[in-house]
Amino acid sequence: MQIPESLLSLIQGGENETVEFSASRTEASHNLGRTICAFANREGGHLFLGIQADGAVSGIREDRVEAVRQAVMALTREGGGLYPPLWLTPVRLEIDGRTVLCLQVPAAPEVARWRDRIMIRNGSSNLDITDHFEQVFQLYSRKVGIFTANQVTGHGLEVLRPDLIDRARSMTPDPNHPWRSMPDDQLLRSAGLLLPDEVSRRSGTPWEGITVAGILLFGRDSAIRSALPQYRTEAICRRDGVEVERETVATNLLESHDRLMAFGRKHLDSGTVGERILRELVSNLLTHREYLSGFPARLVLEDGRIRTENASLARRPITLPPRSLEPVLKNPPIGRVFREIGWGDELGAGLRNVSRWARGLSGAEPAFSDGPVFLVSVPLAGRS
Repeated sequence: MQIPESLLSLIQGGENETVEFSASRTEASHNLGRTICAFANREGGHLFLGIQADGAVSGIREDRVEAVRQAVMALTREGGGLYPPLWLTPVRLEIDGRTVLCLQVPAAPEVARWRDRIMIRNGSSNLDITDHFEQVFQLYSRKVGIFTANQVTGHGLEVLRPDLIDRARSMTPDPNHPWRSMPDDQLLRSAGLLLPDEVSRRSGTPWEGITVAGILLFGRDSAIRSALPQYRTEAICRRDGVEVERETVATNLLESHDRLMAFGRKHLDSGTVGERILRELVSNLLTHREYLSGFPARLVLEDGRIRTENASLARRPITLPPRSLEPVLKNPPIGRVFREIGWGDELGAGLRNVSRWARGLSGAEPAFSDGPVFLVSVPLAGRS
């Protein structure tokens, strides 16, 4: 069949994160399995055989088209080296009288391996990340589709601090807020912090457990250390490139918020607007992060700017335009509690406000980027 315009435009765009060319004049290289695996582990992609790396169409030799097609199919099927198999079939296309095969690879629902190696796509290259724990962890977490903070633990209310639940209850701005009259267990259920365990439910003997988010928000320090021994947030102040103070915070999120805000106020001198920016960044730092990662979150105040860094699970690295920022919600229950007590906005609105406030304060745009680490850098008018 004649190549559709949509595929022709992909070819004209050249190789990238979702497009790969292979000359494959007479045979299919087994290295194609690496590309198929890498596509499956990201967002899918198109593999074109019979096209050179520079985009020139060389075509597959006519007497070898079916053999190349069968070889590519074999790579994706049981025993072909790809696990789990995807059972894909290349489509035969014609470009200027030359035969090209196109294999469309979908994003796999689980982590794919090529000959027991885990590949991911990075630009127009395939990277082997098998021996890189942090990258493998992030890939598995994306495929599972659940962040650590939403998982149910085997603990009940005994690991929580009632005074923190009371504090959240009293902080709701509306005096008629439903949480104000709810007992602790009902409040936790309504916030998605006390949930039935799915495995026990399917077995017919259901039980409820506090989620990791519930422990992070209201847990005793001993429970937090048990659930997430690597969890901590570093607050750092630098002046002229020299660190002048550092504080490590590893307690519940309510008191973490208090301590990070106090640290920021101590080293900021930007008035009310600087206070608003600080509050949004601290709330974002505590809400939108992957807590199982060993990467410590950081709040850094240095030479006229505030920076934050926290572990993320972005599908791919991306620089985000501040005015159209649409980050991915990572921990909905934590975000909801922060919104209910007046510490957070709807997803993306807070950081868009930060962008607007920063432009008014310093005349410069903040920078946002999302990848394995979510980075924010906000210029300010000054500091103490």
